[in-house]
Amino acid sequence: MRIAIDVVIANCTMTLEELNHLQTSQIKQVNDFVQSEVLLKSGNELIATGTLIKIDDQFYVSIEQVNNVGN
Repeated sequence: MRIAIDVVIANCTMTLEELNHLQTSQIKQVNDFVQSEVLLKSGNELIATGTLIKIDDQFYVSIEQVNNVGN
């Protein structure tokens, strides 16, 4: 069985007013995320954490911690 994994690479903060005024096609700035901590999630369950790295033109995740995931 294959499970979809989301790789969360960045986050940003905004005020409640900014959140209430979000619109399609808006662009939001995030911090430089290369070599930052990333989360590997399946749904709401955290599977692992690692570091996003870039080698040449490819992005990779170096896994640093794996959580015990229920079967």
